[in-house]
Amino acid sequence: MGQWNSTPSEIHEDEPFLLYKEQLQQERMMELQNQWLERTNAMEIAWSREFVRYYGAFCAVSTVGLCVGAFQRRRLVLLAPLVPLGCVLTYQLDQVYGTLRGRVRGETAPSVLLPRVISCRSVFKSSLSSYSRGRPPVYSKWRQRDSWGQSEPNWAHQEGT
Repeated sequence: MGQWNSTPSEIHEDEPFLLYKEQLQQERMMELQNQWLERTNAMEIAWSREFVRYYGAFCAVSTVGLCVGAFQRRRLVLLAPLVPLGCVLTYQLDQVYGTLRGRVRGETAPSVLLPRVISCRSVFKSSLSSYSRGRPPVYSKWRQRDSWGQSEPNWAHQEGT
């Protein structure tokens, strides 16, 4: 019953092989993840296209019915529901067959994410600067009495004792 022991020199000799093996595994994982994302996007687009077909048929039937009813009764108010129906159909068509996804990824997403990153950094910097002055960030700003009438501890005073 032998125990397999390896010396540090044997481990060092196997290091390039182990690094190569790890790199191969990471590449395969990335490839599988990309394939999974592509399939997920393809399923979303296929579902959206199917939805547009049914919604388009509903809009067409509604448009014909509302137009016939409005002209027979001479009440143009019956055409009002066509405005939101047309807007939703236009949005869905742009999402499925147009360039909405590309515009959202290219223009909107970075402009939404960038201010959040900047604001998080500024909050983090302000909390670090209060630590550098010798007091915790939260308690240094609010040294008011709590509901029991006791004051918050003075952190700067406790550090000196």
